[in-house]
This record gives sequence, structure tokens and C-alpha cells, in this order.
Amino acid sequence: MAYEKSRETKENLIHAAKKAFYNNGFDKTTMRMIARDADVPGSLAYYYFEGKHALAHYILDEYFYRVSKMFNRYYNSETDYFMYLLLLLRLVYREISQNPKELDFYYKGYEKVCCDPKFDKHVFLCAKKMGLNVTEKKVQMASIMSNAAWSEMVVSKRKGLIDIEDPEIRDNVDLLRWSYLGVDQAFILEKIEEAYKLLADIPVMHVPLLEDPDKKSTCEYVPTYK
Repeated sequence: MAYEKSRETKENLIHAAKKAFYNNGFDKTTMRMIARDADVPGSLAYYYFEGKHALAHYILDEYFYRVSKMFNRYYNSETDYFMYLLLLLRLVYREISQNPKELDFYYKGYEKVCCDPKFDKHVFLCAKKMGLNVTEKKVQMASIMSNAAWSEMVVSKRKGLIDIEDPEIRDNVDLLRWSYLGVDQAFILEKIEEAYKLLADIPVMHVPLLEDPDKKSTCEYVPTYK
């Protein structure tokens, strides 16, 4: 009974957060607002999520899960694990970029560096399959460095400090991650170019990230990757 109540509380917070982020934008949304809309005491909301960035990261992790389930219909990781990961990241971005509100949420949510252990596991397994001499710790380091670089490039672009396109940010992050793990840079760039060509043949799936206030929640309680 206690577990079900805890699960329900967390789902209510996620649902309220999706609505609040959609209606108000990331900057104007507060944890107090989310807790109020979820009918949850403010202090209890922080028990589940340490702040709105943590909530945003959860929502984005869950989104990766939903997109990856649909993506698997078009491309299987067994075909080319490395290409699968490159394609998945670009497909997720393309889906989110269909809606300006969701794209803004995506950027704002990731301005605070985070790591995704589930995606790191995919990177580790892929690296091993490619015959790279890596450890889980090295993959974690690659993740921290690449995510930090992504955040800095996004913030710098928003401030007008660098003139860089969104695809360039994604490409440089992948270049940093995989070259640190021992993959030849020329090979990475060749694969990235191929990924964009393959992506053009995969239709836009229109998977929603946030919630229109009149729509039913699409959140999954436990985000995971297939």
C-alpha cells in the first residue's frame, strides 16, 4: 500500500511538471508550483526530486525510453551498435525540435550537467563490442566531459559567445565522447555523416515530450532503455 502511494505521488509530480513546463516554460516553473498542482506538500516533492532540473532529467530520460521503443522498429542495435547510438541521439533531437516549447525545455533542462547511467551502459557495451579497451569508470568520465561540453556550448550559444549550429554541438559532443574512448576521429565523423543520411529515411514520429494541459499523461514510472 505504501509503495503504491509513493508511486502515485511520484507520477502526480511528473504529470504536473510536464503541464507546468509546457504552460509556463522552464524558467518560470518552480518546484512549489509543481507540488501545488500535484497536490503534494512542497517538502515531500523534494523527497522525490532535488529540484526542477532533476525532474527535467527524469522526464527527458523517460522520453528517451519512449522514442527508443519506436526507433527500434526502424533500426536495431544489432545492425551496428555505434550507428544505433548516433542515430538515436539525433532522432530524439529531431523529435523534440518539432515543438519550440519542448526544444526550449530540452536545452534548459540540460544546462545543468547530468549523467545517465542507462545510456552510459549502452556506450560501455558498444565500446566493448568495438574492441575498445575501456572500463565503466572511463565511460563515466567520457559522459561527464561530453555532457559538460554540451552544456557549455549551449549556454555560450545562447549568450552569443559562439556562433555554432545545433547539429554542430551534437556532433562535437559525440566526437569528444568517442575519441576519448579511443575511436579514431575520422571514423567518428564518417559515421556521423552516415547517420544523418540514414535519419532522413526515418519518418518524424511526433512523440510528445511535455503535456498539453488537456492531454493525458504519457509518463512511464521507471525510465529504461531497450
